[in-house]
Amino acid sequence: MTTRVEQSSGSGRRLRTRTGCLTCRDRRKKCDERWPICSGCDRNLLRCCWRHRARSPDSGRRQHVSDSSSRQVSREPRPRLPEQQHKLVVASTTNWTAKRPELLPLTLVTAQTPGLRTALDHSLFAYSIDKLLPLMARPYVHPDYERFSSHLTVALHEPIVMDVLLASAAIHLSAGQSDKQVQALKYYSSAVRMLRQKIDHSEIDGTEDWLVLVAVIFCLFERWNTFSHLQASSHLLGAFQILKLRLANGKDDRRDDDLIFDRCLAESVIYHLSILPLFEGAQLTESVEGWQQLTQPLNKRAFPDLPQWANSPLLGGRPSLFRLIFDISRLRHGSHTKEDIRLLTWRLSDEDNLIRTRALTAWNHDSKDVCYRELRLFSTAAKVLLLKLTQPDLSAQHSSIQSLVDEALGQLTSWTTAGRFDQYFCWPLLVIGCAVTQPEHIEVIQRKLVEIWRCSRCGDAWRVRTVLEHAWARNREVVTEGGLDEAETTDDPSFSAFDVLLTQEGVFSLSFL
Repeated sequence: MTTRVEQSSGSGRRLRTRTGCLTCRDRRKKCDERWPICSGCDRNLLRCCWRHRARSPDSGRRQHVSDSSSRQVSREPRPRLPEQQHKLVVASTTNWTAKRPELLPLTLVTAQTPGLRTALDHSLFAYSIDKLLPLMARPYVHPDYERFSSHLTVALHEPIVMDVLLASAAIHLSAGQSDKQVQALKYYSSAVRMLRQKIDHSEIDGTEDWLVLVAVIFCLFERWNTFSHLQASSHLLGAFQILKLRLANGKDDRRDDDLIFDRCLAESVIYHLSILPLFEGAQLTESVEGWQQLTQPLNKRAFPDLPQWANSPLLGGRPSLFRLIFDISRLRHGSHTKEDIRLLTWRLSDEDNLIRTRALTAWNHDSKDVCYRELRLFSTAAKVLLLKLTQPDLSAQHSSIQSLVDEALGQLTSWTTAGRFDQYFCWPLLVIGCAVTQPEHIEVIQRKLVEIWRCSRCGDAWRVRTVLEHAWARNREVVTEGGLDEAETTDDPSFSAFDVLLTQEGVFSLSFL
């Protein structure tokens, strides 16, 4: 592969200095000589090329790790393959598409990276870049949010982050290849062991970039695990506390790359705090104090000329909607007054009106339409959940519920092809799925759940489908291998699928999972 430096080497153009990487010298820019990728190339997503790639230009002083202790905390030895010692490996294993920009300068991914030691490591890292990370941001967001370059740079510097990222890639693959589950758990255990060693040696102050990223990826690992659900909420609460500490000690002079990194983490925590209480139960709904701090990174835009939703990787520029979903979920676990209900109803109505009137500043009309549809589906599901939690005896057959169900089904059946229907929609599909009563409506939900699974292979998608199939089956009582048998039905008056939403410990606690 011919690099830009190689292409220009014969042009006779004088390099700026005699030191630094060849890319900066060719661009006539100052280089801080950080190896294997300098700050300038890292910031501008350029290939950082050195005349002698096997050694650092200042190897006596600089180490390519986050700190000196990173090398001391090691994993179980994994043999290196000799032929990989000085090769780039991502270029041949990843197919980049024209619609999605290359996520990372390939020169970052070398055999000298401390977290990548074997052929399997490299393969899983490439897989996470090409298959897993694209699912972590919505398709309407500015492309720079889909690069995750800061996340990957942190992973390349910190073996703990790399291990949990590789574990997530392996667990994602394990949905189709069961042998990968064992490998995923090995990476997971390795990351936990290294993290404990750092804690035991007091090498963590609680504000590190890599630490909050590890907690978030641990949470995602649990969501993707199809074999068991090991409480993603415990990792989420850890990420929540670390993020609050970081924000309390944060600086105002953050670069654009830092703003993207901070916002991705904050929106991931907010999104999961909103949806996981319905899945896992009460402990998450107690995390109210400090919510306002989480929204601080959302007040600054990495791309100020673009609308808020284009700067919002997960929340569509409407964090207030997801705070509402969180507050509605809290109704299951504590006393509430009529005034509380009235206020929530008013807030949700106001939020829904803003979304319905398409109060979104245009940037790209197709992307705006995708964002609008996603927000509407969440808003409709939130209204269904609010009605059920404030009126526990309300039947799914009630006209107010069926009106919302019809609205949601209309949204689902007219979903734009520009949108991606993936694990992001597990929450609204669970809520709407519990409220459907007609066989044809159940079929729509079933098709969308299959679509989620094919797109994401997320464990939560499998669990939501299992919950709904069992709930529908108990209502209908006759289940065949292909799904529900509409010819023979016997209603069970003691059970309603709609009542699943009232499960105190979360729907994933139900015994059949």
